[in-house]
Amino acid sequence: IGDVDDYGLVFANGELVNGGADNRWVNLDSYLHHDGRPNYVSLLVLNGPLKAHWQFDFYYQDKIVHTIKDYSAQEFTTVYRETFRLLPYGELRPANRPASPAPQTDRWRVRLDADDIGVVLVDGIPVAGAYHSPAGDFDWQDIGNAVSSARLGEIGIQLWNYRGSYALWVQLCRNDELVWEKNVKGIWSLKSLVFSEVVVPEVLSSLGDCPAPTAAPN
Repeated sequence: IGDVDDYGLVFANGELVNGGADNRWVNLDSYLHHDGRPNYVSLLVLNGPLKAHWQFDFYYQDKIVHTIKDYSAQEFTTVYRETFRLLPYGELRPANRPASPAPQTDRWRVRLDADDIGVVLVDGIPVAGAYHSPAGDFDWQDIGNAVSSARLGEIGIQLWNYRGSYALWVQLCRNDELVWEKNVKGIWSLKSLVFSEVVVPEVLSSLGDCPAPTAAPN
């Protein structure tokens, strides 16, 4: 991992292996399959106030084989998301990402407030997230445009905690209707996955109107 502002997340086969703005190298070997199954690495960059910039370097056999570097002026949202399949000899290939998103039957949006890290996955692939930012709350994020099919698959919600207490508040909207929400709190946990739930879009029903952006509950 290179330099990230504000928050960079690295997943290997669905496991969070690094999160933050530090520039330390992360060894992925222990998270990879060595039995013929495909290996995937997902990257998310979350931004709070002001501009974001990021650089991810992939190191293989004593040399950097791939670099991802960019910037964004978007605030309080996910500014970069990509999943790669790891191929032999350090090659990376974008996975499950259409050249242009397919038209969606419905518009799907999610809003999170998390301490420490909240992540949204579509069919197991991280597509959005939020981290605890004292400077403000993350806005609604579109997640339907992250998939290649016209209908959204399973939606996963995860909360990762590094230390101390943890909390998650999440709302999910389909078009103009609120269809799912969750409020989770806990007292103590070291680095671990402290909450995980999967929802199936077809079984969700309306809970009322989709709320306008407001501060998350305490």
